[in-house]
Amino acid sequence: MEHHAWPPWARRRPGTVRERWLPPQGGDAGSRSGLLWLSTLAVTVFVLVGSGFAGHDQPGRVPLDGFARALLVVGAALLLFRHRCPRTVALGTAVTTAVYLAAGYP
Repeated sequence: MEHHAWPPWARRRPGTVRERWLPPQGGDAGSRSGLLWLSTLAVTVFVLVGSGFAGHDQPGRVPLDGFARALLVVGAALLLFRHRCPRTVALGTAVTTAVYLAAGYP
């Protein structure tokens, strides 16, 4: 049994950048990374569309602008790293959400 100094989520994964970040070409067991991209894309679209609908007819709220959309995309994009560094992702999404809400967006 090997002993590693780093926890599993902090170890470097072997392979090229393409192998680590892009979905696999076949239907092999590594398809989890493909699901990460698809689920993150689905969450991003849902958040952007949902926030657009939520912004209608809300007095006292700032209408969505480029900064609001950037915060929504950044918050959702952080989810790509949720298996590698879950604490950092939780903190990052909490911070982007707090900034979004503090700015008065719907």
